[in-house]
Amino acid sequence: MWKLTTNSYDIELSISDDIACTFIPISENDIFDLDTYTKNLPVVDDKSIIVLWGAVTRLNLNDIRMTKLNVFYQTIKNPMVVFNGVLDFEKPKYLDFHYQGINLFQHLAKITQPHDRAIIIEKSKKYLFMSTKDYLSRRYILQHLLNNGFENQGIIAYKCLQKSFSESFGNNTGYIQDACESIKEQIPIKGFDEPEMIENELVCHFNQVPDDVINDTYLSILTETYYQGPIFFSEKIYCAMLYNHFFIYLGPPHSLKYLRSIGFKTFGHIIDESYDDIQDPAERLFAVTNAVDKFISKPINEIIHLYAENIDIINHNRQLVTVIDIDEIINSALRYAIEVKCRADIV
Repeated sequence: MWKLTTNSYDIELSISDDIACTFIPISENDIFDLDTYTKNLPVVDDKSIIVLWGAVTRLNLNDIRMTKLNVFYQTIKNPMVVFNGVLDFEKPKYLDFHYQGINLFQHLAKITQPHDRAIIIEKSKKYLFMSTKDYLSRRYILQHLLNNGFENQGIIAYKCLQKSFSESFGNNTGYIQDACESIKEQIPIKGFDEPEMIENELVCHFNQVPDDVINDTYLSILTETYYQGPIFFSEKIYCAMLYNHFFIYLGPPHSLKYLRSIGFKTFGHIIDESYDDIQDPAERLFAVTNAVDKFISKPINEIIHLYAENIDIINHNRQLVTVIDIDEIINSALRYAIEVKCRADIV
């Protein structure tokens, strides 16, 4: 049994006894100086599989600098595999090592949330909106909730533990910044829990949302770690499914389409999900905000009725979250990395 610590996530993996591995974290920042990164990689022996663990982030394998990682791979006898949190991606053909997209956060939701949460039809709050980070895209949705009288119709926790207004929305950036500025005196919003100080950093634990908050809300308004770029799912969307919630998702375009392609069901028949096809980041943000507005403007009795009508989808999604077997995915990838290296050696 392996236990990996990656940021605030502790992960136990069951690796087959016949597979020797060296797990090494790799992040987006490492790509900027792969020369230094590869020089410091601990190659224990010729047989141990070098596992570059980027499952908690997004690695751009199309970056030309990744060829340096390929050169490193060609100079060692070891098999090597790169795990990446990007899901809708094919490895460039000029890279020889094995690559595996992996949905680590579905596994994390599975092991941290109850699988048998009771279905509660009648609730008092329409939505749950949580964010530890203060980004333009997230604050724009928050200002809409606060400025349009929706604050008391849901539960809000907006901690502002990290702030970044680096997102660009083209000609609409100024408009969005001004809208966000309108609520600067109203944030942070404490919500329902206190962050914990860990190694001089404030951390909020995603798996400690109180049951009464979850059970008294219908809709999760989800703000993904990455709003633009390749598809990446954090634990948020899977937790929402295990909360028995509807969801509206602020993330990269075509995320819901991808989710449906792997068997999950979304709520386009009752929620305007046209935002999922919009490439322009500002227009997508406006469309997501409109979808939130349309749904939570419905009378609570109508939402109760819609919820009761869609229990089959709620159950389907909750059950599908729990079927992931991350150990099988990882062990299969490790064995395939061995095969790839063996074929290369024969050639």
